[in-house]
Amino acid sequence: MISQPVALITGASTGIGLATAKILLERGMYVILTARESSLSRFHTDIDFLRKYPDHWIRPLDVTRPMDRRTLIGEIERDLGRLDVLINNAGIMYRTPLEYAYEFESKDQMLVNFHAPIELVKVCLPLMRRQGGGHVINISSAAGFFSVPTMGLYAASKHALEGASEALYHELRPWNVRVTVVQPGFVTTEAYGHTRLGLAVETGHKGPAVAYESQSRTISALVSNALKLTTATPEDVAAAIWKVIQMKHPPLRCKVTLDAQVFGFLKKFLPERVFERLVSHCLDKLTAQIQSKALSSRI
Repeated sequence: MISQPVALITGASTGIGLATAKILLERGMYVILTARESSLSRFHTDIDFLRKYPDHWIRPLDVTRPMDRRTLIGEIERDLGRLDVLINNAGIMYRTPLEYAYEFESKDQMLVNFHAPIELVKVCLPLMRRQGGGHVINISSAAGFFSVPTMGLYAASKHALEGASEALYHELRPWNVRVTVVQPGFVTTEAYGHTRLGLAVETGHKGPAVAYESQSRTISALVSNALKLTTATPEDVAAAIWKVIQMKHPPLRCKVTLDAQVFGFLKKFLPERVFERLVSHCLDKLTAQIQSKALSSRI
């Protein structure tokens, strides 16, 4: 049993998860860093930092496996006696047009980004309820409130997570368990390098999704340009998460990058038709630029 607050972070071996673990350790929390077994070796690159803060665990956790979830929470309850903050950060991202998305891709996307974090929340709640409170922080995305072509599966998983989180926000208030959805936009993290292309997209011009090839190129260019322009880092998101943890009355939603804040503002205050036309106009303009460059390169 320990007196300091305990935080559990999924997907903590890199990016936002690791940056969050570091700032929580620096602020005096006891942190459980988790990742899939195959990703645990990534912690070795930060071993010197972790040695400075002995108040931590590193544990394998496949968030999609019920036994993994129950075993870890049981260990936390037995050996630490408390869990104050759960940060559901682990996730995956598929890119494919919905018409040609395979059912297994859709199920995989929803399993990791929606079902697994909600199931982990359910396993943690009895402990949080007994100790008199806690804080659930679900890492979403700007894709949690709007979507673009070829990102439908990912956006659907984040929309689902946000809808469930909103229900939990109200359901858990009687037990002083707070719920916050963190919505980062583009962040300079390696997560985009691990985007999973749908099988129909991977086959390119030989596959059935060739009709969507232009849209796929447009979104690739959009992501590439946004990553070049953004100044937001995992550390920025981690600092925002720490700020939310400290709040006595944290908000349900927290947009933590400039692009997420701008699009969130436009989505909230513009008429829906105007907002959708604005997004379509921007995508059409980017598509035209790409086609113009391609034409110039042939001449």
